[in-house]
Amino acid sequence: MAERHSVKGSLVRKSLGKETTFAKDILDREELVEHAKQLDEKVSLRLQAQKLMPKTITLKVKYGDFKQITRAFSQAQAFTNLKDIEAQLLNMYR
Repeated sequence: MAERHSVKGSLVRKSLGKETTFAKDILDREELVEHAKQLDEKVSLRLQAQKLMPKTITLKVKYGDFKQITRAFSQAQAFTNLKDIEAQLLNMYR
């Protein structure tokens, strides 16, 4: 009988994110910023729970016509608080 081998790998998370699709297009910038902050907070809580500290953050926006923009920002040191992440996300959205 053939010997069976099991493969045991260790999963190393490379990214963690949160996306949402709105029922209607959001045209007001301030409303969009508020939704982005809520998503950012959810991701930050997950990062804290898993004791992860990101060095790169990515912003993806998809428009009603399915045009999409993606922007990323990396730094040598990990982001350590929500306010720094929020500030960088707003800067990338401009």
